[in-house]
Amino acid sequence: MEGAAKAAGASELASTPAQERARSTGYRIYATCILGLVYALAAADKGIVSILLVPIQKDLGVSDLAMGSLAGAAFTIVHATAVLPLALLADRRNRRNIIAIAVTFWSVMTAVSGMATSFLTLLLARIGVAAGEAGNASAILSSVSDLHPRSRRGIGYGALSAGAALGGGGGSFAVGLLSQNYGWRMAFFAMSVPGLITAAVIFLTMVEPRRGAYEAPAAPKADLSAWEAIRYILGVPTMRRILIALIVMQGTTAAFMAWMPAFLMRVHHLTVAEMSAGWGFAIAGGSLTSSLIAGTITDKLSKRGEKWRLFYCSIGLVIGAPILLVSLYTASTPLSLVTLFIAVFCAGGVTASSTAAYLGVVRPEVRGRASAIVAIVIAIIGLSVGPSLFGAINDWLKPTYGVNAVRYTLLSVPPLWLVAASLFIFAGKTADEDAALAEGHEGAALPAE
Repeated sequence: MEGAAKAAGASELASTPAQERARSTGYRIYATCILGLVYALAAADKGIVSILLVPIQKDLGVSDLAMGSLAGAAFTIVHATAVLPLALLADRRNRRNIIAIAVTFWSVMTAVSGMATSFLTLLLARIGVAAGEAGNASAILSSVSDLHPRSRRGIGYGALSAGAALGGGGGSFAVGLLSQNYGWRMAFFAMSVPGLITAAVIFLTMVEPRRGAYEAPAAPKADLSAWEAIRYILGVPTMRRILIALIVMQGTTAAFMAWMPAFLMRVHHLTVAEMSAGWGFAIAGGSLTSSLIAGTITDKLSKRGEKWRLFYCSIGLVIGAPILLVSLYTASTPLSLVTLFIAVFCAGGVTASSTAAYLGVVRPEVRGRASAIVAIVIAIIGLSVGPSLFGAINDWLKPTYGVNAVRYTLLSVPPLWLVAASLFIFAGKTADEDAALAEGHEGAALPAE
């Protein structure tokens, strides 16, 4: 393995002229913005079912459990199945091309979703979207790690989270207007167009960044097998602890994101257009600003230790949980939306901060697979369960509480945020040591032969 490591390391140190030009500040900003746009499109396409849940449900005549599964388990299980082999490609092949192909495929499948005539055909189309999006995140996260030095990666990941927030919020507003005026099918058709254009821009204007561009030159590089990579990644204590925290946080948040639009329509009696405007205000406004701020703040805090990225996650959740409780309890629609905005703002920096933290404690040659493992574990244990479970609870509570059933189901979110906050603190205890090992000490991060 030693000879392979040295050979791989030498090849990684060589840069093409295009890659050297791509290290300019202007290009790094441009590339990060384009990748943030991809995150925005992915979030818009992923969340479109939640925004259109009520009109789709009325048209196709299915239960809350079925719609929760469509928004959650059906999407995330397929995503989790495809993400690891595609992440392996991202660690070995041209990431720019992988991203362009993935965006093209899921955009086409989004258009196909608008042609669905039954729950089954819509389910199959959404499976296609999930498979396409599986090729997206690992290649992008790995690319951002090589576009920015460690001290600036929080801002890079923050830009991705901001893109996701913009896509989730702005997309919900656009989808709501399209559905209100032209029907839910036209919303699917329209949302496919920006992705096809963006895929062409990526292929024509972006350059594959050099792997490990900002890591120590002496760090050994090795083409690890799938099992060696998994064994190493899960052997990092901080990674294991962050995984547990993210399962709780992301699983709860996925359920929240899937059912909060229905809460606003059922409990506060908003139309699709009114709901999408209010929901877009809270998600785009709160999460967008929080993600950008989180990247800047945690980059500065990380000078005191990588653990502060995780402590930042904990602080945001502790502050946001009681504010979200107010949003769910109040009978005032304006107050519910304002406090929802504040709660999302408080918790919105978790994704960017935790991503910078867990990718900072593993070696450059496995970052694509590390992000895939996180996505798989969260999807199987968290994202696939949360929306479906909340939908089942809604069905169970409906005979007693009627339209208010969704409110009582969502009241479980704030306590679970507090659980996640405590888990992030626990993960921070080993973050500094693991980040130092991943930075380039000889042999520290490679699995034993």
